[in-house]
Amino acid sequence: MSGCRIFQERDRAGYDEMARFLTDVAQGVLAYKEIALACIDDYLDGDQKSAEGVAERVNLAADPKLDDMDDDYEAAPWVPPAPREDD
Repeated sequence: MSGCRIFQERDRAGYDEMARFLTDVAQGVLAYKEIALACIDDYLDGDQKSAEGVAERVNLAADPKLDDMDDDYEAAPWVPPAPREDD
């Protein structure tokens, strides 16, 4: 049949186009996966750095003398409060 050759050529061309399309899709999915994994790393790194920044600011704001006083405070005897004049 005269149309068979044309049909076969078009059929093969369709297979080739489908193979190229599926290859592009597979590569695209892998690329999006890499982007998503990089975003996860960036998010976790930012979260960690943010937590470290908060802790650093808190530690810098604390009076370093308080750390030295801790042992003295624990060793001091308990003293009851003075009676109020209203009592």
